[in-house]
Amino acid sequence: MKKYFSIWPGKEHVKIAKFIFWGGLNTAISFGIYSLSIFIGIYIFIASLFSLIVGIVFGHYFSKKHVFESAKSKTAIPYIIFWAIVYVINLFLIYLFVGVGLDKYTSGAIAGILIVPFSYIVQKLFIFS
Repeated sequence: MKKYFSIWPGKEHVKIAKFIFWGGLNTAISFGIYSLSIFIGIYIFIASLFSLIVGIVFGHYFSKKHVFESAKSKTAIPYIIFWAIVYVINLFLIYLFVGVGLDKYTSGAIAGILIVPFSYIVQKLFIFS
């Protein structure tokens, strides 16, 4: 029987799995840097910024080479601009969660998880397409 609708069109599920894997690795690295920075007393703003910069460098490489396998040459600047926007959203979410009583670590983790679907869609449709 021929399928007329698929929740996983083409090889999209493979890209999503790669995005989750490489993004998970990148997130672990970034969150480790964020947590270590908070632990040693660095202000949230600086801790988040530092982990974001490391995440941008690794994330661009992982996404371009391993997830979207993009041959597009000029992706770094749009990727950086996108992540500058994500940084502001992420910081807002962290402060929101801290404001309702969550600790800084949990707030950073939840904010990071909420960013994932948004990130995949923007990267797929606008940055690496």
